[in-house]
Amino acid sequence: GFVRGGLRLSFTLLVGGERRGRVAWAAAEVLERIFGKLSQSLSNVYDITVDTQVQHYASLAVAPTKSKQHGAYVLTADTLNDFLSSDSMVLDMTSSTVRTLNFL
Repeated sequence: GFVRGGLRLSFTLLVGGERRGRVAWAAAEVLERIFGKLSQSLSNVYDITVDTQVQHYASLAVAPTKSKQHGAYVLTADTLNDFLSSDSMVLDMTSSTVRTLNFL
């Protein structure tokens, strides 16, 4: 028979500077609006789970660059290990059979 695969969508809000304490993030409403229809259409193929987290950081070790393609400042994948602490945030899910998409 057909076996559905697992798909995990992981969303991380990066909060910089000296701001500490509680952060308001209306993640559930935004994610439903953006990914709701996609999630419904893929639910026949994937068991989809969604998680969110807020990560605080002091300052970036690398400067974001302006991307003409995206119309925003971005960090390239090869610079992520320069400012993310592997002890506090797990992005590598290779030990799992669930496919993970990370959104920072």
